[in-house]
Amino acid sequence: MSRLSAIIVGTTIALVQPQIAWAQDVIDIAQEITVYIDGCSSGSGVIFNKKGNTYYVLTANHVVDENQKFCRVQTPDEKKHRT
Repeated sequence: MSRLSAIIVGTTIALVQPQIAWAQDVIDIAQEITVYIDGCSSGSGVIFNKKGNTYYVLTANHVVDENQKFCRVQTPDEKKHRT
């Protein structure tokens, strides 16, 4: 019975390791596309598209204050961009 348990545990470890590597890939991608938004209201967003030098950011409606003329977006490289 203990030999069967060892085989099952060994199989479980082999199946979990690829999932951990995949999860790390997701974390790396998320860190590359997540931005901090300030100046209009505060919040975060994600870069979801790029055309030329224009980047498109998806965020929640409450983050963007319609009464403000601009927002500042801080990218993962810590550079701040005015919209």
